Amino acid sequence: MKLLKNKIFWLFLTSLVGTGVGYVFLYPIQFNLCVADFATNTFDTSCLTTASYFGNIFFYPSITLALIFLVLLFIPRAVSAWRRFAVWGILVGILLLFSWSPNPGTLIDLGPTLQELVMFLSAIYLGASLGIISISLINSKRKQKGTAPLSKLWYWVAAIGLSIISLYIFGPIINTVLSLVAPPLV
Repeated sequence: MKLLKNKIFWLFLTSLVGTGVGYVFLYPIQFNLCVADFATNTFDTSCLTTASYFGNIFFYPSITLALIFLVLLFIPRAVSAWRRFAVWGILVGILLLFSWSPNPGTLIDLGPTLQELVMFLSAIYLGASLGIISISLINSKRKQKGTAPLSKLWYWVAAIGLSIISLYIFGPIINTVLSLVAPPLV
């Protein structure tokens, strides 16, 4: 019963629902949201484009928040430190998303696609969040009496390592999971 009163638990469940909604929008043909006839090779491209847009915007940030809330469920003392970053991080991410333009009239598309931008912002947000949570753990361990100096070094190495690993691995893992779970759209 104590878990049901926890706000982080409900935010975790909400982000899982957002992940599911984003997944449905990423694969609209499989979930019968868009019409596709493979025999005649006809597709509803406007529906596919719109669904892909919303799928990218919902899926990647929601799965990032689900991972963060899962960590925060087990480390509740880091919530206050993470919350200060979360508000600004989400606002900056939304601002960057709305300022993105696909360069529709150019032959050479130099900018990132929407999916790449959302994955990059999600990876940065995940890395920064895990770093803040790790540093919060370090500070709380420091306040406790009798901590060994080697344990402080270990927590710093873990904080930096988690941040770097999440930045480099987050994108390819999502693509791998998606390719295993759902067949390609071709």
